[in-house]
Amino acid sequence: MFKIVVIQRLFFRKLLPLFLFTYLVVILLFIVNVDQKNLAIRDIDFGLPVIKEEFSDNGFIANNTIDALGVGRREDFLQPMHVMRTQGFKASRSKGDFIVLGKEAFVYSAYMDDRGDPAFVRILAMFSKSSARFQSVYCHFNDTATRKALHYELCENHSKIYGGFIYSCIVPNTTKADNLATVVVSLSKFGPRLAIPLLKIRPPQNKLWYLDKTRDMQESLRYRHTSSSVPSLSQESVSLSFNTLTKQLSFAICVSPLFGDISVFRLIEFIELSKLLGANHIYFYNYSLHQSLEDVLLFYVRQNQITVLPWKLPSQMSDDFVWYHGQLLSNNDCLYRTMSRHDLVSFNDLDEFIVPHSDATTWRESFGQFLQDDQCGYSFQSAFYNPGNFNTYPSKLLTPLITVKTQQLSKFRTKVMLCPWRVFEVGIHHISKQSKEVWRPAHVDPSFAYLHHYRQCTADYRMDCHTYENDSIIATRYAQKLTRNFESVLKTLYEQNILNVTSS
Repeated sequence: MFKIVVIQRLFFRKLLPLFLFTYLVVILLFIVNVDQKNLAIRDIDFGLPVIKEEFSDNGFIANNTIDALGVGRREDFLQPMHVMRTQGFKASRSKGDFIVLGKEAFVYSAYMDDRGDPAFVRILAMFSKSSARFQSVYCHFNDTATRKALHYELCENHSKIYGGFIYSCIVPNTTKADNLATVVVSLSKFGPRLAIPLLKIRPPQNKLWYLDKTRDMQESLRYRHTSSSVPSLSQESVSLSFNTLTKQLSFAICVSPLFGDISVFRLIEFIELSKLLGANHIYFYNYSLHQSLEDVLLFYVRQNQITVLPWKLPSQMSDDFVWYHGQLLSNNDCLYRTMSRHDLVSFNDLDEFIVPHSDATTWRESFGQFLQDDQCGYSFQSAFYNPGNFNTYPSKLLTPLITVKTQQLSKFRTKVMLCPWRVFEVGIHHISKQSKEVWRPAHVDPSFAYLHHYRQCTADYRMDCHTYENDSIIATRYAQKLTRNFESVLKTLYEQNILNVTSS
């Protein structure tokens, strides 16, 4: 009897309060959960703010004509994103060009990737390593279809606090990918949500025919294979004859974020020489540029020759917290952005040029026969062309005057030209992940083409920076046209008061 009384007292004094406390906590959590569900439903019923709406309409990039609205939108692209029109709502941008999704979580762009079945939404984002490790991302396609995103860390974040990620959400079978204009994302199933414009990556059907469905084309590239089974492209292996498909190919360049004290002359020279080599369009990311450079870029934007995208990082990301101003994420945004518009895309800095060294003088002649069924792009070795003290040169142009290069070519500081449709992730010096494992990059023989890198040689990776040899291919092949085009652009810029003597 005594034991029963003791147990009863223990229950009422200790266990009962604990039981009541647990019960109240469960009730409270249930109320909060219901409230969040109602909030989410209200968000869907009354519409969600579509952030970075200016990215949802890029039609002007694909056009060859300029209209008044297109010019206005191009001018917007040159401005920092936080001063752009917000369509009547407040957007949390953390004083940058990224959408603030949550603590240490920022989204730049999103793409509808329907290259395979099932289709995926690809969200390109910058997360802190800790946030990416512990934070989930959700895509909401309607009231009932919610998908948890798979996160993929980009290959070269270099152990910085912030890094680039691709978050992928499977599109439900009940949702038509072609009809999706936005994707609604959140960091929890019932938390605050944002609608982000979806950009399409599917090329026109006529290009799909020869991108992935053409077999045994008579004029396709013929490769010789090394003992390591890595394909190699040499001068003798390519037929330079043209066909209808070759003439339809479009070439583009993606340039890493621009910053620092860049010469106006060097910028114009890069654009004009790249056009002579074969670039149809160039994509720039504006991290930090002075006014004269922005004015020059706007001049080319109005001619529909380049696209300039804002790239101001969130204020939390100092230079010590992210690798090279987020270069890797901008490169991969450009990879997906060019998929629907261009057939071969290279990834360069302003001091780099992929130059043919065969009988061909342009990329179209060199690489226009396109890739075989098992290729996703080309990898180029590089040579250093040391500019020295350019102030001693009388000309405004640099590349035709530097006629010596390192005899040794670097197999580590390579750059790539790729078919964006066949690539999932691009690195700085290599193709990191192809869309199908059977697609591999072809290593280009230097006798056919290689990268001209106009900077002081860096003696790393066993690079010989002491032995040089002559190379005047830019001077002999391109200097005359380059000089004429360069001077013509300068004349126009001066006449239109876009440039003055002091700014150049």
